[in-house]
Amino acid sequence: MRHYQAHEPCGTATGKTLAEAYKRALECDPVSAFGGVIGVNRVIDGDAAEEMAKLFLEVIAAPGLTKLQNQFAAKKNLRLVEIKHAPQSGTEDVSGGALLQDVDMRRLPRPT
Repeated sequence: MRHYQAHEPCGTATGKTLAEAYKRALECDPVSAFGGVIGVNRVIDGDAAEEMAKLFLEVIAAPGLTKLQNQFAAKKNLRLVEIKHAPQSGTEDVSGGALLQDVDMRRLPRPT
C-alpha cells in the first residue's frame, strides 16, 4: 500500500497560455514542486506537456488527457487523471473516483 501525504499548494498562477501559467506557478517554489501534483482547468496542449515533462511529477489532473498519454508514457510513476466537470455539485468526476473540494471564497489578483 502506498501512503500519500497532503501538502500545501506550492504555486498557483494564470497566463495567456497553459505553458505560461505552469512556468509561473513553478517559479513560486520549484523545490517543493518536485514529485508533486499538477491540477489545471484547461486541456493540456503540447507546449504545456513539454514543460511538465521536464519535472518529476506524480499526478497530473486536467480535462482531456487522452491525447497526452503517449507524451508521458516514459514517466512510469506518473498518474494522469482526467477531470469531468460537475461545477455545481462541489465535486469533479474523475476516472475511477471523484475529487472533492470546498469552493474558493476569493479570487486571486491578476499579476502586474
